Amino acid sequence: MEEVIRLIQQKYQLTDKEMLRDMAEHMTIYHAKKGEKIITEGEKQSNVYFLISGIIRGFYFSEQGKEITDCFVYEPGEIIASDLLEESRATITEQALVESELAALPISEIYRLMGKYQEIMKIYLACMNLSLYRHRNHKIALSRYCAENRYRWMKRTYPGLVDRIKIKHIASYLNITQQTMSNLRKREKEEQSGTASDAEHLDVDDI
Repeated sequence: MEEVIRLIQQKYQLTDKEMLRDMAEHMTIYHAKKGEKIITEGEKQSNVYFLISGIIRGFYFSEQGKEITDCFVYEPGEIIASDLLEESRATITEQALVESELAALPISEIYRLMGKYQEIMKIYLACMNLSLYRHRNHKIALSRYCAENRYRWMKRTYPGLVDRIKIKHIASYLNITQQTMSNLRKREKEEQSGTASDAEHLDVDDI
């Protein structure tokens, strides 16, 4: 647990050692299997999780029952939770895409910590700001860019992630078909090997 607390301390630039010790006393380590749902849409949530290692995908369902990828968490120290920091029904599902290690902290303890330590708000505000920033930029990318440039945007925004997750999850996040995503990856490999044609770039391809 000492390494986890050090990770959180560095991630959020915390200085209150008493608060960090208090957090550590109420945290538990959780190992999530590949494909496991950590938080399920519609179910009551009682914990938030700090990512130690792995990749987590947030998604919800369309009216037709299709999974729509909303976000990814893959940087150590980031928080996995539904929108609302309270013991309420989750609005999205959070799933481990690979075996992942998490540190669980009860939501009730977060409220207690907020009432006792002012610095805990640094974590809360940092997470809120990051979530708003990512969701706004995601929305702009979907409305502004063609399929190819959405993919380029994702590679810039989430360096290294596209090589670690399935095409179907990338396609869902970028709101393009899996076939278009496969074509983009194929073209990318051809460009890297110098065998790409001068074919016209792929245009917008919404699901």
